[in-house]
Amino acid sequence: MLMRLTNSEIVHSKLFVTDGTIDGATYTDAVINGLSKAKMDPPLDTRVLLSDNAGWHKKRDEMPRIERAKIKQKFLPPLSSDLNPIEHVWALLSSKLYENCAIYDTVDSLRKAVIKAWNSIPQESIDNLVLSYGDRLLECYSREGKMTKY
Repeated sequence: MLMRLTNSEIVHSKLFVTDGTIDGATYTDAVINGLSKAKMDPPLDTRVLLSDNAGWHKKRDEMPRIERAKIKQKFLPPLSSDLNPIEHVWALLSSKLYENCAIYDTVDSLRKAVIKAWNSIPQESIDNLVLSYGDRLLECYSREGKMTKY
């Protein structure tokens, strides 16, 4: 989860790891718990949660819970991974996780490696991904939604 706390401070939060398959309730719990615990200036109810179109982000019975938590949610257009900062974070995470052709023998060793890789992503990389959103949006628009350099 990425959070922008102030105009000049962007931080990546603690990674949420689940043992099971993610579903609407699991996602909603993670969002509400993660965002409600974060100290934000300006406050959470003035912010927007940018989401892609994964099924668990739009679960009809979970949307009221997100609204009651005063979380405004906006959805990216379908097939717009260039616009989604978290997709770029997953790419960073994956490259760190599998550098030197690492292989993990157990789920627990993989989980520990994921958390270690997440924590090793430089803050500057997170800053650049969030702050380049406007450039990615403009390029996506100018290319009429087709693949961009991002």
